[in-house]
Amino acid sequence: MMQKPDITIDNETMVEGHVKAVDFEQETKAGFELSEGRMPANANEVVITYDFRGGFQNKSAEGKTSDEKDGQPASKNRSSSPAKEWIGKTFNMEVKQLIDGKEQTKTFPLTIVGVTKKPTREWLKPTELYMSIDKLKEVEAFTGTLSGELNPENANEQLPDPKPNTAPREYADINVYVDSAEHVKAVGDKLKEKYSVYSIASEIEQINTIFLVMKIGLIFVGTIALLIASIGIFNTMTMAVTERSQDIGIMKAIGAHPKTIKSVFLIESSYIGLMGALFGTIVAYMISFGVNAAMPLIIRSFMNDRLPEGFMLSHIPVYLTLICVAISLTVAIISGYRPAKKATKVDVLKALRRDV
Repeated sequence: MMQKPDITIDNETMVEGHVKAVDFEQETKAGFELSEGRMPANANEVVITYDFRGGFQNKSAEGKTSDEKDGQPASKNRSSSPAKEWIGKTFNMEVKQLIDGKEQTKTFPLTIVGVTKKPTREWLKPTELYMSIDKLKEVEAFTGTLSGELNPENANEQLPDPKPNTAPREYADINVYVDSAEHVKAVGDKLKEKYSVYSIASEIEQINTIFLVMKIGLIFVGTIALLIASIGIFNTMTMAVTERSQDIGIMKAIGAHPKTIKSVFLIESSYIGLMGALFGTIVAYMISFGVNAAMPLIIRSFMNDRLPEGFMLSHIPVYLTLICVAISLTVAIISGYRPAKKATKVDVLKALRRDV
């Protein structure tokens, strides 16, 4: 891991942050974008992050930071000035190394030519500097170690020995970009044969597994709800047939066909199912709209972040609404079929005497 070098710009000293060596040509292909300036054209040009100035403190005439007074430790005084004001400025990056037991320092002049885009998450405050691989090789030539690592001050320290700059370069991770989201899974599966791979596709698979379990649970609950609803409709229609036995007898006496009588009660049963589906759909859409309206406010209040434009946490497609209505009507008709059939078997004489 590369040491944190001292960086000084306009009498301001960097107190935190990292220096990263990147291949700007490959980074550009991978979607590396700038908010100001341009990409480096040579080894002495660098790019800084949008919040790079947040890692700097002003120095006083005595050489101390503005907060280092009366022996008090310096606090992290983030500058409110935009990083783009430093485009075109040349600064000194001091790299240290212990050579033959003595600390030696070399200064590398670098020029800022670009500023990265502002992070979409406001709580992210990266203070990083991106330089080219060629400049990293110059640092390694001075330190004699891979990635400019420092030699330990004490040979007995329990620290890993720095690797010489001639050693094969190792990478903690590698980002692979594909031309289409459809190819992510295939590429990831191929890389898994030799490497440990993480991709958004694997993350989505895990999330889908969780949602699948939730869907199974909701289907189970919905099945019980349908069963209870069918029993309720069955009892309602059975009571309707019992209470209207005299009316059924009169209909039979004047020559009503049994199919007509059965149709009357099936239509009533369907009406109950349709009204239930209509009421449930209205309530579901109201809850969905309420969730989509409240979620941005909750995210903004508790997480100090914003949801992407047009993002909807809850979405009820039209086809799902139609399927639910069809299921409700089917359950209502099936539940009302037996009471409707019973209505066709009512005895006329008993019905007219109200002796049921």
